Amino acid sequence: EKEHYTSKLESFASYKEKFRKRAEDTLHQFKDHFFNGYNILLNELKKTSNLEPFLINDEIFTCLNSFEKIRAFLDKGTSLYELFGYSDATLATLYKTAYKIAEERRFQDGYDAYFFIVTIAPHIRDAWLNIGYTLCQLGEHLTGVEAFGRAFELDPTNADSYLASI
Repeated sequence: EKEHYTSKLESFASYKEKFRKRAEDTLHQFKDHFFNGYNILLNELKKTSNLEPFLINDEIFTCLNSFEKIRAFLDKGTSLYELFGYSDATLATLYKTAYKIAEERRFQDGYDAYFFIVTIAPHIRDAWLNIGYTLCQLGEHLTGVEAFGRAFELDPTNADSYLASI
């Protein structure tokens, strides 16, 4: 039997190519949601605010194309919102704007806006709750529950995460 055995596994070259393609697709999706969220928030803020505190300069955007630069920054123990020069007040304004978008039942835009927020400031529990809510409204229930779980991890004493998961 050993002499006539042929493996049904795909070749390593084929596996490597599929993995590379999947990684590229994932990175592309990440960038789409991230930059779409940024643009959605900016367009909403144009209506009500001075955009200066929210604009990300081109030098910083260039930095976002390099994993090494992002990793070096994050290894210092800081979040991306600090790289962007955002204050806590700026984050609060972004959150309120994303909330307004979701409240208008624009769930895909709300998801992208919250995606931007949780990417740059992953410590905001309510943003994780609301990204879970928008995901559930988009029919992505399991991914939504994962977001609720992240909110729970950030504050296990708050019942909102439990209730949202249910």
